[in-house]
Amino acid sequence: MAQPTAIIESTGVEGCNGSSSLAPALATIGHGQTFLAQYGSYTHNFKLLFYEESMEIRRFRTGDESALFQVFLSAVHDIASRDYTTAQIEAWAQADRAPEVWASRMRELRPFIAEAEGEIAGYADIQPNGYIDHFFVSGAYSRQGVGTLLMSRIHDEAELLGISELTAEVSKTAEPFFLRHGFQVVQRGFPIRQGVILQNALMRKDLHHKT
Repeated sequence: MAQPTAIIESTGVEGCNGSSSLAPALATIGHGQTFLAQYGSYTHNFKLLFYEESMEIRRFRTGDESALFQVFLSAVHDIASRDYTTAQIEAWAQADRAPEVWASRMRELRPFIAEAEGEIAGYADIQPNGYIDHFFVSGAYSRQGVGTLLMSRIHDEAELLGISELTAEVSKTAEPFFLRHGFQVVQRGFPIRQGVILQNALMRKDLHHKT
């Protein structure tokens, strides 16, 4: 059986990724906790960002709608708020959005769900034309590898469906993440929500060219 994959960062070597040989020992370490480990000929303090065995990617199920709305609110209010004004955040993610409208939209999108120990940590969809409409991770699971797992699942689905390119309208906050995954900015956008101007970017990835 393949060992679980752990995503960690070193406080001594920026951007360092631990090898999977550490994974069995990491099962007993909580997300976000630091620990000592040997890396090459050095011993460093590491921080566990994510332990893959504890995360499940599954398909949308009826009944997920309310939890997905809470993920959406958290992603915008807790994460994107560092790049947008309070007025922009309130216009983008209103807490009093009609539940039936949201539920109907989620049933149309049928996103993939990232679930950690029974709790929904994030979600993302891919449409038949390769468009990613929603891609959100809860603030409680920010920078723990959830987005990377969802992006990987989207790529797997695109290959299965024979999709040749992915597109998404991406927030300023999410743009660096999408760039790291091979997307390029096609056009800057300034959508208006509730009379408030936001900023985003139309991004595209050609799946015929692996990155």
